Amino acid sequence: MRYESPKTTKEAVTLLSKEKGKAYVLAGGTDLLVRLRMDM
Repeated sequence: MRYESPKTTKEAVTLLSKEKGKAYVLAGGTDLLVRLRMDM
């Protein structure tokens, strides 16, 4: 799992488009922490 923190909508769209459907947006830190711990 890789964590990105885009500063603009354009940057977010660019990051998502490069992943070709293998990325998703998380809103809030709770889901992020759970997923990061699962990958440890």
